[in-house]
Amino acid sequence: MRRLPLFLLLGSVLVVTALRIALVRAGPDLDSDSYGHAIIGRTLLANWSDVRQHWVWLPLWHFVFTGLTFLSAGVTEVRYLNVAVCAALPCVLTALLRVRDPRGFAPYLGGIFASVFPLWIEHGTSAEPEPWFALLFLGAALCIEKRRPALGGVVFAFAVLLRYEGWAVLPAFALLALLRGRDLRAPLAFLAAPVAAIAFWCIMHQRATGEWLQFVRLNREFVVEARSHNDGSGPEQTVYWYAATLPYREIGWTALLAPVGLWGLVRRRQLGVLVPGVWLLGFVTYGWVRGQHLGLDRHFFTIVPLYAAALGYGPETVVRLLRAWAPLRALVLPGLGTVAVAAWALFAVIRSYSWPAYERGLVWHRAAFLPEREAAAALATAPPGAVFCDLPRVEIFSRLPPARFVRWNVADVGLENARGEARSEGRGRAYVVSRNDKFSKLNDEMAHDAAPGGGQRWLLRGTEVSVLEVDAPAAAALP
Repeated sequence: MRRLPLFLLLGSVLVVTALRIALVRAGPDLDSDSYGHAIIGRTLLANWSDVRQHWVWLPLWHFVFTGLTFLSAGVTEVRYLNVAVCAALPCVLTALLRVRDPRGFAPYLGGIFASVFPLWIEHGTSAEPEPWFALLFLGAALCIEKRRPALGGVVFAFAVLLRYEGWAVLPAFALLALLRGRDLRAPLAFLAAPVAAIAFWCIMHQRATGEWLQFVRLNREFVVEARSHNDGSGPEQTVYWYAATLPYREIGWTALLAPVGLWGLVRRRQLGVLVPGVWLLGFVTYGWVRGQHLGLDRHFFTIVPLYAAALGYGPETVVRLLRAWAPLRALVLPGLGTVAVAAWALFAVIRSYSWPAYERGLVWHRAAFLPEREAAAALATAPPGAVFCDLPRVEIFSRLPPARFVRWNVADVGLENARGEARSEGRGRAYVVSRNDKFSKLNDEMAHDAAPGGGQRWLLRGTEVSVLEVDAPAAAALP
């Protein structure tokens, strides 16, 4: 019986991991930003030191894609890696909670709630960096709780090169290290590596662009531009969006157990979850109210451990409160009452992510980006040649080497451009891939083309995306 909580935790992790793997196998990533990261990673293969390629993003995630591209891997492999990381996250959360509560059931229950949290199930199948950031976040907190702040700082140095939230929560981790270390040496030991990583990135970026913190300015401009096109269908810009509305949308009325469980976290002095978790929730909420980001669900990903831990301590706190009332003291048994409340809460959370919702997710993955996948399949089986392409997903799905692609706006591509690439490649052919409305210039030129030896044919004439094959004028003379 002593190992039953561990078996329940591992069982929930295995079941949810199987569900995630099925989603990955069903079809491509639904998050468009994943393909943007992948394209940047592929571009860095040719010039890894050009920091301008990273645009508004931090660099580490792009270098992950660079390394995997070098190994002939891509978005799908990153998704499987994220599935593995998401399987580890509930276990790391449980380990963090057990530092202060080594004999309780609540740490395991918190891990179970994290494993079945609907948002973690859905976003754990993307190729975004949030799962890795959450792992580094919890890992740094665990190191501090284990009285190893310097190691925690080294762990978190990777996090500050993944997401900007890492920059914002540095004071929270320094405070946690101070509370656990009792003197200034602990926070200074923690801060050394992350601050050095941030300084290195800022200096490198300034040397390349001539502007300090240019990526912050570009990010702000991007958010303003994106919000100007908002049709009002997004989330409400309220102070309680991340604190209450989004959790309620995910798990229903069970979210009310979290505020109760917070008292249990405080009583058990679970500062490793409370201090950085509450700080991060405040930062993300402030940024949303101030219009500094787009209020995306993924910003909640690393806040889930705080809510899951609170849910884990909710049942025992409810029972404690009920037994504090004399008329109920004899009726509410501590162990049985905690198990009953925990079972009800878990059932409610699992039910909130129903089987029909999961099946809809499978259908969405199977049907996602079919025109681009069809074009990529046509390219993958065609003879070698340069590819003019302005559709990142086609490039990613094709798994062709990055050097094969010319990333022009296809609306500006003419026959001479394609023939020139075909000649320079020495393969006698080039391909042009885009949406059908981008072929106007090429269609006009092909209608009046009389170049001797020049030939064009549609490798794929799709309803949305097409692939044009263009021969060099001297194609017949080429080997």
